[in-house]
Amino acid sequence: MNFRSISRDLWLLTNFRNGWEMVRYLRNPAPINKAILFNGKTIVHPKEKMGLVESLLELWYEQAYFPKGFYSPEPGDVIVDLGANIGLFTLQVARINPICKIAAFEPLPENFSCLSRNIDNFGLSMASIYEYAIGNNYRQDLIANNCVRSLDNQLLKQSNQNIKDMKISQSLPVKVIPLDAIFDMINVQQISFLKVDIEGGEYEIFQSISRKILKCIKLLAIEYHDHLQPGTFTLIKEKLKSTHDVKFISSDISGCGLLFATRKF
Repeated sequence: MNFRSISRDLWLLTNFRNGWEMVRYLRNPAPINKAILFNGKTIVHPKEKMGLVESLLELWYEQAYFPKGFYSPEPGDVIVDLGANIGLFTLQVARINPICKIAAFEPLPENFSCLSRNIDNFGLSMASIYEYAIGNNYRQDLIANNCVRSLDNQLLKQSNQNIKDMKISQSLPVKVIPLDAIFDMINVQQISFLKVDIEGGEYEIFQSISRKILKCIKLLAIEYHDHLQPGTFTLIKEKLKSTHDVKFISSDISGCGLLFATRKF
């Protein structure tokens, strides 16, 4: 056991009443459907799915979307969370600064149900939630529903080959809207911070995103998935180069990492 794992375990034990359960999970994974803070508030997670502990460590312990000096939520900021899952990023923003506007989007019904409960459990009146996937147009499509973890569900275009080999019971219909529709939906002209973690769906968004829309987004934090959609990293960098300064952090997973972009003007 190294210092990093000891520090991680201590963080779980000192922040959650069921921290021992989470520590055991890291050594012998089994589904955990809730995290209980010492103040009594509970974060719920889909039953029989993995992923809660990994998400807590990535978002709250490592603060993956808040590298030092990049961004700290300010009063009045407009923050958009694409791929909200059960709401851990949204909860994190509210913990840092509750006086901002948050819009969270999550298309998978079981995740969205937990997102809704978690927003209510924490009394986040500044957060609005939407059961949509984000793409490049309005449509109904399918999302994979056969993943071991709640984190890994991918939007599936019905024309793709991977749909043809999937049983209908392994996918669910979801509504898709384009990124630019969000501005009217939440009644804003500018987005302070856009977080994107949509398991390869970022490729579709950046294929069609306009310079006009990019100029309306001050900061972006994007988890890119070249291992799911080859060419995603290059596409995003190319799209952003005229409007944003870009930095990236690779991960332990080949072809996956975080890209951070700051508007130039």
